[in-house]
Amino acid sequence: MCEKAILLQGAMEEECAYFLKHIKKPKETVIDGWHFWSGELSGRPVVVAKTFIGMVNAAVSTVLGIRHFSPGAIINQGIAGAHGLDLEIGDIVLGTRVMNGASFQSEKLDQGQGSQWEGWKPLPLEIRGELTQDNTFLSDPGLIAAARKASANGNFHVVEGCISSADMWNREYDRIAFSHAAYGSMAEEMEGA
Repeated sequence: MCEKAILLQGAMEEECAYFLKHIKKPKETVIDGWHFWSGELSGRPVVVAKTFIGMVNAAVSTVLGIRHFSPGAIINQGIAGAHGLDLEIGDIVLGTRVMNGASFQSEKLDQGQGSQWEGWKPLPLEIRGELTQDNTFLSDPGLIAAARKASANGNFHVVEGCISSADMWNREYDRIAFSHAAYGSMAEEMEGA
């Protein structure tokens, strides 16, 4: 029986470069402008997808990748901004869940009352016709266990937790600290949700 490929996604060239350097006999496929490279990595079939930046681009790339390659698993990886205050450059956040960081409802405030994002409430997401409890997607427990096992032998710092994903680039310390404290976000990026 043929083993299904793993779809490895990265938004930018820098996020795909390591895999493309090590993939054996890469075959490039371009579908409606989205780039995919199929081949073998560490003895396993893989497809590397350059999704481009942003949630809409990532969604389109993911659907195209699923329809064309029928992967057995999808791993979204790349560069993220730290929310965990003890994280350093090069640390790895293993996303046990991904929060749609733009899926909130604000309180009603009148003109001149400003914005009070601390009171925003997460909106449920609709997945295949069913609403979630909040604005998060849970990661596959089997893939998390495999990643945990693979990282046990590494010389790098790995933490597990929530990854906040939105078409936003937060640079406000208090908002980042609030997201970390209120929702357990360890990092933020722009494609996972």
